[in-house]
Amino acid sequence: MSKDTSNVTTKGQITIPISIRNELSISPNDTVVFELTGNKIMIEPITKTIKDFFGYKFNKDKKYPKPKDDIENAKRINAEVIANEGLK
Repeated sequence: MSKDTSNVTTKGQITIPISIRNELSISPNDTVVFELTGNKIMIEPITKTIKDFFGYKFNKDKKYPKPKDDIENAKRINAEVIANEGLK
């Protein structure tokens, strides 16, 4: 588990430390969810899979690109899955 610190600005803003952004692949304009649990704030990135891009049913054991990945790569993988497994 990574720990780091950040200051809260007068506008209530914080910066997610670079080490945590890198570990969770959080990029500019990504969305995160804040959850209050007791006296702790949990911050979780919202990630999307290729399924969210194309709407097909995929095998959950396989790894697919996230939105940050190159869209052409996502299209190629999607085409390969359809060619090998067909639409389900």
